[in-house]
Amino acid sequence: MVLEQPARQNVLGARLRPAGAYALLAAPMRETSGLVVGLDEVFGRAASELSARCHEATGVSERFRILTGWIARRLVQARVATPAVAWSAARIERTHGGVPIGELRRETGFSPARLTTLFREEIGLPPKLCARVVRFRKVLKMLRDGRAPLADVALDAAFYHQPHMTAEFREFSGITPSEFLLARHPVGDGTTAADLRAS
Repeated sequence: MVLEQPARQNVLGARLRPAGAYALLAAPMRETSGLVVGLDEVFGRAASELSARCHEATGVSERFRILTGWIARRLVQARVATPAVAWSAARIERTHGGVPIGELRRETGFSPARLTTLFREEIGLPPKLCARVVRFRKVLKMLRDGRAPLADVALDAAFYHQPHMTAEFREFSGITPSEFLLARHPVGDGTTAADLRAS
């Protein structure tokens, strides 16, 4: 997302890997996948109490200490992901979405239907879509880091060619990689708009 930000704001976030989110939410991930929900919608009063404690904190490090303690207390009694699913999700992450899903099925011994069902339950997405999302994140990181030209980004992210990457990027973000770069760097990032359109 490319957003206009206010001059002053306080933001604190925690990014959880799928197994951690599954454990923390204590609910099937398919119920929240693809949704933007308020913390209070998931945790109720506990979320309001966490927010109030963070608001009253005297600094950033204290806010992080409050949040990590809050998460740790909830994970102590949390259910854990199926080991084979956690391993498969980690393999997808390590390969930046490049591992063939058939290879994951062979390694885990799960049928295609069983692996998909478990992934929807514990990760929130079927394995193939999970791999596509991870690969999209890799492209996004490379673009943020200033990698160019776009054809090289596509090859480094294991796309067949740049148009394939552009189609995937547009499907996930609603804009092309070039449009993302132009919106992110409206006064230029060392590359002109014409160069981006040509790449």
